[in-house]
Amino acid sequence: MTEPARRAMSRHGTLPERLRSAVDWRLDMAFAPRPDGCEHGGASFTSVGTDVRALHRRRQVVAADVLDAWFPPAPEVRAVLAEDPAWTARTSPPAGAEGLLPEISSVRSLPAETLAVGAGSSDPIFRAFGHWLTPHSRVLLTDPCYGEYAHVTETVTGCRVDRFRSRREEDWRIGPDRLSAAVGSGRYDLVAVARRSTARAVPSTRAGNGPAELTSREREAVALAAQGLSHDEIAGRLVVSPSTATTHINRAMAKLHARDRARLVVLARASGLAAPRNA
Repeated sequence: MTEPARRAMSRHGTLPERLRSAVDWRLDMAFAPRPDGCEHGGASFTSVGTDVRALHRRRQVVAADVLDAWFPPAPEVRAVLAEDPAWTARTSPPAGAEGLLPEISSVRSLPAETLAVGAGSSDPIFRAFGHWLTPHSRVLLTDPCYGEYAHVTETVTGCRVDRFRSRREEDWRIGPDRLSAAVGSGRYDLVAVARRSTARAVPSTRAGNGPAELTSREREAVALAAQGLSHDEIAGRLVVSPSTATTHINRAMAKLHARDRARLVVLARASGLAAPRNA
């Protein structure tokens, strides 16, 4: 991404500075892009830190990175990993996903030759698109979408790319009927449907309705968080595992539309879930 970012900044470099003077920027990240153009993975470890002796800080960080799932793994997955953790820790899986591909093919009823596996979501894009597409290919991308799709199809491969735009009034959902109409002609060699997370302002009335959606355990976790307890301390009070306590907090943040833990505490006090600071 370094070269595309350099070209963009050389062409539009004055625009961020003009916007900076007119925008009330309050996010905990730099206003201007980094030299490589984006934070692509690993942002949660930027907050946790890479010191292996400080990994306990993971309990204090909400995983919101594109490469990190904020939800717990499926119980079946945890059960398999727990069967022989020592073997799992010292064994590397087959580099070509031998064994995994036939299983996915069988379970999903898909031909094995249609499957592409890789390390993370971006790797299969670079692996597969180079084999599937040529400069004569026509591609339909959802918009907004992840930048890798446009970069590989337009810049790397030189395909003809059309955009299927999602709509603000539809909460950026990809309507299946409208999409079916767009691809029904069969003129596209590839249709990439990927819904990128889109930040948006949430009206205060929606945020105010959030507390009613919380479970009793989530309410308890939020109240303890408002007291300044860490996730480990919340887990001790609720007699649950730290990961369960983290899940309670993360789900409460989602339901209350809180962008971070500090905002969660503010909303908790305003809604009566926690006592005011001066109480």
